Amino acid sequence: MKKTVLSNSIIGLMLLSAWVCWSPVLASEDYQNELRLFHSKIKEDGGDKTSQTGLAFRGYFVPVTTQGIPLDEAAFLDRAGNVSIVYSDNKFDGSFELTTDLWGINATLAKQSIPWMLSLSYFNEDGKTTDPINIDVTSETFDLGVGYFVEDGLLIVGQYEQTDTKISSAFTDNDLERTTYGVGVKWLHLLSAQTALNLEANVERIRNKNASKTDDGQNISISGDYYFTPEASAGLWYSKLTHDDKSREGSLLGITAKYFVKPQFSVGVDVGWFDAESAGDENDERWSLSLAYRF
Repeated sequence: MKKTVLSNSIIGLMLLSAWVCWSPVLASEDYQNELRLFHSKIKEDGGDKTSQTGLAFRGYFVPVTTQGIPLDEAAFLDRAGNVSIVYSDNKFDGSFELTTDLWGINATLAKQSIPWMLSLSYFNEDGKTTDPINIDVTSETFDLGVGYFVEDGLLIVGQYEQTDTKISSAFTDNDLERTTYGVGVKWLHLLSAQTALNLEANVERIRNKNASKTDDGQNISISGDYYFTPEASAGLWYSKLTHDDKSREGSLLGITAKYFVKPQFSVGVDVGWFDAESAGDENDERWSLSLAYRF
């Protein structure tokens, strides 16, 4: 049933995309809702593959103003509070096969006249392996973020995230805990001639724990996007992961681009490469594609 709903949503958004592309050109306009379809894939050197296909909806409490600013950053500059929901179908195909359904909800409370913002998220993922044996996997994630706008376009955020995963089979049960503490900063600088520069940095402390051991790690990430026009942007991102468990270590490098074909319709592409730190661990390449419609 879930896959049928997702397939119908994909077909509907494809028809909607065709209508937007052939409709008359419209001036930039405010919006209050956004519907986004996304697909991503990771392919490891050894042949293992991971894919995700999903649909997300975000509704803002008040209309978002877009006139004369980067369309992709309009909600950030407006400090627009919102509620969003997401569903995705996820598959791993390698030494075993795992299929999961993930759904989540987020609420972000923010207001133009208040420098503080609050973000609350909950995600639930459920699935099972089918080869070589049946294993049930259930995961719950709770996320809390608190931010402060130092000035327009400059936000500092503290974040706490807790993920609990339960793996069950006919032979054993295993509980995994993942706790993350992070701090990040986002700075959007509006330049002349409707161009802009967006810079972001984030540092996370990660603890993975099960019944037998604890693995501490750290993730440092930076990214930058340049807006050539309010409709078009391109950027780079980089992440460095260090862990007690050396098999988790490595670095990620990627490029991203986004273009608003019309003020209501955008296409985004992201391509990245993971370089494993330890000899014998597998590198991978990854990409993602998203289509979004605003109304």
